[in-house]
Amino acid sequence: MLSASGIPWTSVRPVYIYGPLNYNPVEEWFFHRIKAGRPIPVPGSGMQLGGWLGS
Repeated sequence: MLSASGIPWTSVRPVYIYGPLNYNPVEEWFFHRIKAGRPIPVPGSGMQLGGWLGS
């Protein structure tokens, strides 16, 4: 329907859910390491902002 209208559009689905409805608290691992004073492993140079930002 949108494609036929000729209007440019984009659909984005958030990968992570934050807040009280978070059913998979993947960020909790990082918070536990920070609280314990342990290092946070970062792959590569550490300069990546996000996988979807492009190159």
